[in-house]
Amino acid sequence: MASQEAVRGGDVAAPNDGAPLKPALASIPAACKYMGDVSRAKFYSDILPKLETVHVGTRHLVLVSSMDALISNLLEKDSPPTSKRQARARRAVHAVKQ
Repeated sequence: MASQEAVRGGDVAAPNDGAPLKPALASIPAACKYMGDVSRAKFYSDILPKLETVHVGTRHLVLVSSMDALISNLLEKDSPPTSKRQARARRAVHAVKQ
């Protein structure tokens, strides 16, 4: 049972620290944005086959952890970074994991 502190204004919060939780699942439009605002066509043809998905009723949802893993794998394949932007992106991904 969730305490009143855990749920505030529609935001889901961790029971003790009050910080918002990262969602575990994303809709297809949200996943497209998460993966760099790619088009739905690009997402369905090139990205979705590499991700873990679940069906909840009639909705097709993508596991956020599988998107994070795919991004991490893409960054590792791109080693060493060819630009400062890629180096910053790699550091940001690793910082989020820790």
